[in-house]
Amino acid sequence: MAPSTLMEVIRLPAPEARQRIISAMGTGPRRRLATEAESESAEVVAEVRRVRPQWLRSMPDTARVASLNTF
Repeated sequence: MAPSTLMEVIRLPAPEARQRIISAMGTGPRRRLATEAESESAEVVAEVRRVRPQWLRSMPDTARVASLNTF
């Protein structure tokens, strides 16, 4: 579930409905979704790759990316 979706549910004024929705969101298999920041940055990188490939590093700093993704 995207974090923004949970934030919207938390703002619901009806406690019973809010709790039912949160319970439904919390059941079932878990899969980590990309944050909005990750999605947006991937979109920017894809566009840079398309129009300005010379701006990209020849050897990406994958360790740095991994540390930011697990922050």
